[in-house]
Amino acid sequence: MVTAGSHTPDGQGAVIGSQEGICRFYSIDDYKLEHTVDIQMKTKSQAKKLPGFHPQAPAKKITGSQYAPWNQSELLITSTDSQIRIYNGEDMTQKFRGSRNTCSQSAASFSPDGRHIISASEDSEVYIWKVAESKNPSGGKKSKLTVKAYEHFHCKDATVVVAWPGGSTTNEPPSVEIHSKRHSKLLARRFRPQHGAWS
Repeated sequence: MVTAGSHTPDGQGAVIGSQEGICRFYSIDDYKLEHTVDIQMKTKSQAKKLPGFHPQAPAKKITGSQYAPWNQSELLITSTDSQIRIYNGEDMTQKFRGSRNTCSQSAASFSPDGRHIISASEDSEVYIWKVAESKNPSGGKKSKLTVKAYEHFHCKDATVVVAWPGGSTTNEPPSVEIHSKRHSKLLARRFRPQHGAWS
């Protein structure tokens, strides 16, 4: 069952998340989807199995995916194991903890500049993490970073949150001119059409 989906920034590919915790990647060629690779969300019981013992791990439903604004190869994936991950290709590079998501369809998202991640949570909190710069030592093992530091604020029953883009330099919300009902009536009379023309 498909539970999430997104396309690459250039529109030449797509990723589909499933109920079983699998992300399937596709390229688009001649208006057709061609399957390229799969990523399976691993659970602790899958990562550490005792000899002869194979417990059934709970499925990690994929609830959201978003490509990084600055790097098309990095993908933010949200799943119902209360963890948010960034993948670079098939490799997980960062993991974010703090929020709670066991059954909801909430999805994390990048801020417009890609420096932060924001997500709703089942505990009626909104969580914000800072994204660390990717570090891949040459010739060494690719690093995986677990981010546990976050900021949060209360927002009862929120299921969808996005970062406010703000201005290009000040990152402040745009000013909105507020009029009273009396002022609105004056404007309505002033701009009322008369005989097919505006006054």
